[in-house]
Amino acid sequence: MSKYPKHWRINAAYSHLAPPPAEARDWYRIRNATALDTAEVIIYDEIGEWGVTAKNFIDDLNQVKARNIDIRLNSGGGSVFEGLAIYQALRRHPANVTTYIDGIAASIASVIAMAGDRRVISRNGSMMIHEASGLTAGNSKDMREMAELLNRISQNLADVYAQRTGKGTANTWREQMRAESWFVGAEAVEAGLATEADDQDDATAWAPFAQWSKEKPAAEIEWQRSVAKLTKSRRAPDGPIELFPNNPPHRNR
Repeated sequence: MSKYPKHWRINAAYSHLAPPPAEARDWYRIRNATALDTAEVIIYDEIGEWGVTAKNFIDDLNQVKARNIDIRLNSGGGSVFEGLAIYQALRRHPANVTTYIDGIAASIASVIAMAGDRRVISRNGSMMIHEASGLTAGNSKDMREMAELLNRISQNLADVYAQRTGKGTANTWREQMRAESWFVGAEAVEAGLATEADDQDDATAWAPFAQWSKEKPAAEIEWQRSVAKLTKSRRAPDGPIELFPNNPPHRNR
């Protein structure tokens, strides 16, 4: 077995040099975990040690006894291996899993989205697939080993897309990954990444996260920014307090 460099991190979205925060941000929540019908899981953060870790997620998921699980996604991706562990855990779970792409499911988050038996993307939601990337330091041998590893990981992810969409082969999906392909709403359905598009209005689509966000100020701020941008409004649909009176949340920074 090849000995890969010690100082590397595989990340399908981007690589980090900064250490993780002292306290991990687990910006996800499982609600109604003991209900007999549906449990809702909200993942609105990076995948991995800077956000939603596979260990914490799976520990919580194992407590779910519901017959149905709704996964609501808004994530730019993160660690490939953490994301694959979450994907596999959802595929193993006996419940019927539906994944909802509320905002974006990019990079390894798009693979988590593929765990759904139903995969529902909002009308203006986005998915992005691309090659795995990483960071390494060392000599030429170390660099070649990293290149080999990234190639193997990307081919593995392409196999997930091919298997779950039922369209094309791992090689054809790999071509789209190399091109860093984006899919919005119905485009994701046409490609097979999503099984259906949700055309309901923004206020209804964001209602589940609206309630959850009220419990976390930072998440509420992000929610208001996102909804205001989608609706071209200065306020969120249910009219919470204006957090940015002199700086509309939809303004790009």
